Amino acid sequence: MGNEALPKSFGGSNQPPRLSPQQEELCVRLDDFWKAIGYSHSTKPSDMFRGATHLIHNEQKTINPDWMSQAAHSLREILYPFWKGEDKKREYLKRHGSTGDEEKLTKDISDYFGFVTSVAHHQLEQARNNPIFGSSKPAEITTEIFAHSITRFESILFKALRRQIDAHKEIDDILAQEP
Repeated sequence: MGNEALPKSFGGSNQPPRLSPQQEELCVRLDDFWKAIGYSHSTKPSDMFRGATHLIHNEQKTINPDWMSQAAHSLREILYPFWKGEDKKREYLKRHGSTGDEEKLTKDISDYFGFVTSVAHHQLEQARNNPIFGSSKPAEITTEIFAHSITRFESILFKALRRQIDAHKEIDDILAQEP
């Protein structure tokens, strides 16, 4: 039996998503974080992040009606190591060497975990009422609102995974510039 019996790809492009330099750095930090805390999974978090990013691309949204919940599911998987209770979140951040405000970061991560969980389970009304929106609740979770929320989510993850060595590198870069 040849390949002709296999179904054709439902997706459009088989090209991997193009990530920004900050997103590439986030992927490295996510993999390092999971390794540092000893969290094992059959898929690397960077691959899940790349998959979610691929689903958010315009081409994917036009051919896959369930793209948003699938992207949210992948992002939710990335956060599972944080979803072990407040003490575990703090322990993992400390073990990784994170330098951010642990209390604020764990709250923000919990809020985003709730948001992506709601979207992953098609509970968009619940997602709309998530604390990430503050008092400005959207009328609905649109493509633009979801994409903007994910950009903010990336920023929070980047802050959570910022290590002491990153702070030293930033200081070195500032000192290397001319006054």
